[in-house]
Amino acid sequence: MTVLPAWMAQFDGTAIEDKTGVSAILATAGDGWPHVAYLSGGEILAVSPDQIRLYLWPASGTAQNLKASGRASLHSATGGIVWEARLTTSRLLADDRTFMAEMCVVDTIRHRAPYADVRAMIDFELADAASTLERWRGQIARLGAFVQ
Repeated sequence: MTVLPAWMAQFDGTAIEDKTGVSAILATAGDGWPHVAYLSGGEILAVSPDQIRLYLWPASGTAQNLKASGRASLHSATGGIVWEARLTTSRLLADDRTFMAEMCVVDTIRHRAPYADVRAMIDFELADAASTLERWRGQIARLGAFVQ
């Protein structure tokens, strides 16, 4: 059994109904400007300590930037610390309705201030929790079965 680092364990795809507050910020670059996407726990699956999968909107700037550069950084918070993971694309699966990216974790950087603990990157309140959780479960299942 693979043991994931704490920052990745929150994206292990289990008990998604208990992780509606789990989130991350994915940064890419395009047109010379940084682009940020706010991801929920239903759009990220940690597969191993060096591999993570993302489920993105196919027409998004983030998806276009990943296609172009193959690089991103993912920021998440756990244990009072902000973790920055530098990622490179290993595989993409994209069509008109789906964009999934399998990313290699190249490096992680730990950001911690001695005077404060970070509790969360962003906070979601789901307008329709039942349908959102159903969609997230489907996305996590597709990420788990990701084949090209």
